[in-house]
Amino acid sequence: MTEALRSHVRALRAESGEKFDAALDTCKTLLQNVLEQPDEAKFRTIRLGNAAFHQRLGQFPSGIALLRSLGFEDANAADGSPGGDGLPAYLALPVADAAVLAQGLVLVAASREASLLVASERGG
Repeated sequence: MTEALRSHVRALRAESGEKFDAALDTCKTLLQNVLEQPDEAKFRTIRLGNAAFHQRLGQFPSGIALLRSLGFEDANAADGSPGGDGLPAYLALPVADAAVLAQGLVLVAASREASLLVASERGG
């Protein structure tokens, strides 16, 4: 599991370029929200058509893969209809496995800190 998470984070870094930090921040926020309120369905469901989510994380296949590796699954709207182009409308987390989510959060937070450190050493 840990190696798969690392692989997705490395791929996200390669795909997202300058948007890497924002992508990690978004993932970190999603995980923190679920960990803080695991029974709250709104934190366990991500609308893939949400413009802010798409801009920050959802546009990157590795970002979606990272969330899937943490337990998020493709889901359709409540009426069973898919999103645009027949793709899933949502990512949903049926079970909030605290250990898995915490492991993901630690990795994402460490990756973010490492990115900040590298940027500060480069003077940016």
